[in-house]
Amino acid sequence: MTLGGMPPLNNVAINASNISDIVAAGASSNEILTAFASLDTDVEDITKSDGTLPLEFQCQYRRGKCSQPRTLKKNGSMHSYCEYHRQLSVRNQRAFDQKKRRQRRTLEADEEAEKRLCRSRRPTSHSCVGDVEV
Repeated sequence: MTLGGMPPLNNVAINASNISDIVAAGASSNEILTAFASLDTDVEDITKSDGTLPLEFQCQYRRGKCSQPRTLKKNGSMHSYCEYHRQLSVRNQRAFDQKKRRQRRTLEADEEAEKRLCRSRRPTSHSCVGDVEV
């Protein structure tokens, strides 16, 4: 059995005879420290000599150049945008979703009105929708 689905550090077996052996193996390993070292760096530490951030840390907003730093997600990875452009993107997405919902409601209302109209005519041998007289 592994902890969190991860293999044991330094290939120490989980069924080791002594728990202190596992703790010592984990403490001697530097895997966890190196995995999170990039998260501990400040923006000032990663800036170039001319004062700009490297491209991988800059906001990746499509329009124009934004040199603001990207924000961090709750899990520690980086968002694509800076905080300002994230808020802008969220606002635009909400407006788009509202527009789609409004269009869907209008379409459903039109279809319902057409069904009511067809029911009021009570056709006997054929459907009301798509009638073509020859």
